[in-house]
Amino acid sequence: MIVNIKNNSQFDFYGLEAAILDHSPGVVNADGSLVAKGQELRFELLKEDFELEGEAEMEFFILTDTNTDDDGDRVPINKKLTLELASNKEISLELTGDSIQEADINWGK
Repeated sequence: MIVNIKNNSQFDFYGLEAAILDHSPGVVNADGSLVAKGQELRFELLKEDFELEGEAEMEFFILTDTNTDDDGDRVPINKKLTLELASNKEISLELTGDSIQEADINWGK
């Protein structure tokens, strides 16, 4: 299952981390650069990690720096989305907001 998130926010950040079931995948640019406005970030949810059946809540965190030694760089988006899990499914989400504190994630268009 693929979860695409388009960055339509007005703030700088380095990546996103998701929390779904017992997994926390993260997505950053390989070169450590900031995520560009309009850039899409892609999470792949694999059946090897958990069953892709039923529903699960997905929570998101904004990564504000590239230092992964502490959790100071993880800012939660105060919203959880319920996903219908299924193999070979692709969904689109959109990250918006004028600041990290106002960040919101919604179903894409």
